[in-house]
Amino acid sequence: MTALTTVRAPRRVATACALALVAGCQPRPTGTSTPQGTDSPSNSPAPRADRAFVEGESCSRTDDCPASARCVDQHCVLASRSLRGEVLVERGGRALALGRFDEASAAYQQAEAAYRERSVPIPSTVWCGLASSYTAQLDRGSPGQDLRETAARSAARCLNAAQPGTPAAEGVLAQLASLVDRGLEVGALDRDESARLMTAQDRSPGMRGMTITVAFSGAADTGSRGAFKTLVEGDEVRREITRCFLRWFEEHRTETDEGTLRVTYARSIDEYDTLTAARLTVTAPDVDPALAAPAQGRAQHWVACSASAVRAAAVTLRWPGRAERWAESVQLRITTQ
Repeated sequence: MTALTTVRAPRRVATACALALVAGCQPRPTGTSTPQGTDSPSNSPAPRADRAFVEGESCSRTDDCPASARCVDQHCVLASRSLRGEVLVERGGRALALGRFDEASAAYQQAEAAYRERSVPIPSTVWCGLASSYTAQLDRGSPGQDLRETAARSAARCLNAAQPGTPAAEGVLAQLASLVDRGLEVGALDRDESARLMTAQDRSPGMRGMTITVAFSGAADTGSRGAFKTLVEGDEVRREITRCFLRWFEEHRTETDEGTLRVTYARSIDEYDTLTAARLTVTAPDVDPALAAPAQGRAQHWVACSASAVRAAAVTLRWPGRAERWAESVQLRITTQ
């Protein structure tokens, strides 16, 4: 009978086997391992220095952003800035909101130059502001092939730089669509930037010629009637009426139209013998209420739009310091050639 011989493994080997059993005896892969939670070399993002800045890009840390930006409130923000450019953009936005479109376009142009001097990428607010300013000038009858081309190119740059779906981008998109009647070649938008955009004929009635008649029924006295007559028959209001009609014409193709504005004014002495503030109302009583209010995808009736424009223009009017009350009308007529 042969005796069984027990072979003892070395202590270090036995310890290693015990640890392997505790770990489940899972074999380790050979080669360099990737730490948990990090990207593998095949799907890791490009080095920060090699990535271009994208406006509105989201992030969770600065390493997620290009080398030229840092992460602020989960969005990549450029590390360098132009304070002069930012102030000028703010000035342009205020002028645009107040309807001072020449002033707005000048401010945005200066902002563009300020960003270029600092070698900072020009933000979409500059291009969108320029597009809105130039388009507003066109809508008010400003002629010129160069202004049409500049407006279209600014609008295209705005849409390429801004995040899709933002209010600014959506507004400029609508403005760009309105330029089709002014000669925009839609197919040129997807070509390189050297391609000319406004190559077709301008079919706007403003280029063929428009005759605008604005007649206030009140007498040209030295009181509030005279102040209002000067305002409503002036060039500023005529430009706004032109804008209203061009928007209406784009949808309805009305060659000749007319309408009436009803105007009331009241200023009195109260029980404390104090002169009250002037109250002016301007309405378009003959316009269908369904067409008087602006709606998504539908042009506001040009007479109702004109009433709003007159009210806005009268906000800064200095009324005579005396009590008066009257009711008058304004006759509007537009013909195109």
